[in-house]
Amino acid sequence: MTETAAAIIVPMSTVQVAIVVAILGFLLGRAFR
Repeated sequence: MTETAAAIIVPMSTVQVAIVVAILGFLLGRAFR
């Protein structure tokens, strides 16, 4: 049960982190130009 939860949660959190980083990078890029 824990392994299945980890198999589901880990990819989801990785996607969320990637989205947050992309949004922050985009906003910072616009702010500094």
